[in-house]
Amino acid sequence: MPLQEPGRGRPRQDSLIIKGVAGGTLGTVSTVAAAGVVLLAVGFLGLGELEVEAPVFWLVISSSVFLWILAHFGLRAQETRHSPSRSTHRSLGPANVLTLFRALLAAMMVGCVALPPEGTVTAWLPGSLYFLVVLGDGLDGPLARRTGTVTALGAELDIATDRMAFLGAVVVAVVWERLHPGFLAVGLLPLLFVAHMQLRRRAGLPVQALAPNGFRQTMGTLFTLFLALALLPVPSSSHLAMPGLALSVLLVLGFVRDWWWSTRKVERP
Repeated sequence: MPLQEPGRGRPRQDSLIIKGVAGGTLGTVSTVAAAGVVLLAVGFLGLGELEVEAPVFWLVISSSVFLWILAHFGLRAQETRHSPSRSTHRSLGPANVLTLFRALLAAMMVGCVALPPEGTVTAWLPGSLYFLVVLGDGLDGPLARRTGTVTALGAELDIATDRMAFLGAVVVAVVWERLHPGFLAVGLLPLLFVAHMQLRRRAGLPVQALAPNGFRQTMGTLFTLFLALALLPVPSSSHLAMPGLALSVLLVLGFVRDWWWSTRKVERP
């Protein structure tokens, strides 16, 4: 769910993190990157065999998004390699590997913006990819806790992947004319919220931490399911208008509440 800032939500907490990043961790990232190249190549060749239009544009967009996630993760790992920590992990850990594969699937979904919505395979492709991304989102956190590889960097990667998938799903649905262009504003809300909080911190203004909230989690889940339906060829786009409007209004109200809570002044005794 892409509605929380890093370190504010799910318990992949720990103060991080990876001292041996130049060894096993980057080696694992390289392996995931190589596997990503293979999957992207297979996808490109498969689309070519189906004689789908613009498979090159799909490959360029998907590869660019995935490389951005890998670069972001690599830079954050380098920045934190010398940070104080209470635990050290020699490798990336299975949960973070799963999150990186989620990022790859999300990037492949974003690439569908360049494909025509017609076709037996392409019509189901973005929705199927987004479903796998969402399914993996419910697995990487518990896997990290089960294997004892909970890290703040993993939580940051997880949330970055969620936000990218969330915005990408909205963009594809709008371009494919499954949703109204106004939904783009909803897709940008998580990024705008986080950017505003970061600007406040840099300006020395108070930013209150968001406590876990059932309404926020419920709305995130409902809107995610709505997006998954919107990316499928059924139901028709006309049937999505009213549910989408209602969910969008509730989601915006939730962001307004979170913004008020985060920017309020706390009176000190």
